Amino acid sequence: MRYFVLKLALLLVTVFQITTFTANAAPTFPPVSLSNLEGNLVSIPTQKKKYTIVIMAFDHELQSGINPWLDWLQKVKASNTLFDFYEIPVVDKKYNSYRKAIEFFMKRQLKKKIFYSKTLPYFASPENISQQYSASTGRIELWVMNASGNILYRTNNQLTESKKSDILSYLK
Repeated sequence: MRYFVLKLALLLVTVFQITTFTANAAPTFPPVSLSNLEGNLVSIPTQKKKYTIVIMAFDHELQSGINPWLDWLQKVKASNTLFDFYEIPVVDKKYNSYRKAIEFFMKRQLKKKIFYSKTLPYFASPENISQQYSASTGRIELWVMNASGNILYRTNNQLTESKKSDILSYLK
C-alpha cells in the first residue's frame, strides 16, 4: 500500500510540474514563411540566428514610422551577429493581383536596397492576421523572439530610447 501511495504522489507531482511549466511557457510567434522583395523564401522564426526581430504593420502610411526601426536595427546588426530582423507589411489579399506593382512601390519607399531582403509582404486578410498575431491593425507591432519562436519582448509604435535599451538587453 505504501508503495502505491508513493507512486501516486510521484505521479501527481510530475503532472503538477508539467502543468505548471505549460501554463508558464512563453507565448510563441506563429510560424510563417514568406517571400522577401528579392523573391527569396524566409521562414520565421528562423533557426539561423539566436534571435529574430519582426516588425509588422497593416497600413502603408506607417512606413515612415518603420524606417527608423529598420535603420537602427541595421546599425545594431553591424556589430551584433546574434540576430536578424524582418519587416512584414500586411496587405489585404484582395490586392494580390496587384502584387508586383505593390512590391515595386514598397521598394521605392524603402530608403536602402539592403532592406529588400528584410521586407516580407504578407498578402492576407488583415483581420485574420491581426487575430493570429494578437496585433492591432492601426499601429506598428514589434516582437523579439528566440530561435524557437518564444516571444521575449513585444512593443508597438515609434522607436524610442527606452525601447532601444529594452531590445538591446535581449540581444546578448
